Amino acid sequence: MKTATLNTKSNKMSIRSVYETKLNKVKEKNLFNEQFDHAQKIFSDSIFSKEVLDIINKEHNK
Repeated sequence: MKTATLNTKSNKMSIRSVYETKLNKVKEKNLFNEQFDHAQKIFSDSIFSKEVLDIINKEHNK
């Protein structure tokens, strides 16, 4: 019984770890999207706006 309890705790910890990792990725993506929107506003008047934003997006998606 102790082994089963230990495994259950370990599984809960690993599930929590996976959940937290995914949550952090979502938070990072949301932050990136906010920064990307902000960058689009800043560069909207620029001649090179599309090229600059494409470079930023490609760098982020590596």
